[in-house]
Amino acid sequence: MNYLFGSYAGVNQTQGGYYKRLHDYYNTFKPEGSNRSQLAVQYRWGTIQRSVNKFCGFKYAVDRLHESGKNEQDRVCYCTSN
Repeated sequence: MNYLFGSYAGVNQTQGGYYKRLHDYYNTFKPEGSNRSQLAVQYRWGTIQRSVNKFCGFKYAVDRLHESGKNEQDRVCYCTSN
């Protein structure tokens, strides 16, 4: 997915252009027998993005606690268990 976020993509691309590129990437590297429309990829990506944002919120809250004796792995494990 690294090429989707490259500097040449630009920040001023349209939503349709972004999801077309995401769909093209999916088609290039999709599992055998899998077939999703651009709209299906868009909805799936939205679900993934919401989950990642939720995790980042948990991680940020745990990082602010500055608990003694906890390393990065401990903080990530705490976030994924809640």
